[in-house]
Amino acid sequence: IGARKVIYANANHPDPFLIGPEQQVSNLIIQSGIKGKPLGVDLNSIYTETVSNISGGSKLIICTQDLIEQASKVGDRYDPTWLPQVLETIGRLSLSEMRNSLESILSENKNGTAQKDSRLALLLEIPI
Repeated sequence: IGARKVIYANANHPDPFLIGPEQQVSNLIIQSGIKGKPLGVDLNSIYTETVSNISGGSKLIICTQDLIEQASKVGDRYDPTWLPQVLETIGRLSLSEMRNSLESILSENKNGTAQKDSRLALLLEIPI
């Protein structure tokens, strides 16, 4: 991360979110478009690496599917724009403040799916 380059593969998790220095929210998408199988399911799985250059001051957010589902359920359907909109709103905060805000917002979302222990978000800030 110090070189502002991220090398990653996907073991069937949601694509990570990137909040750029100007607060624009996007996803880091595997170049091959193919996500690997979850870790441990098939010992012969092949995971394709993708390299992305990231601007200093950006924030990288990696979430589990359970967190995204719990966050984005509105009634009987999922709104895939919900979490990116939240990240755009809280993206200027420090990582600690982002974590607290995200936890508070998720706990207030009564329409989301039931909270699970596997809700996880990893927040990283790329040095300037």
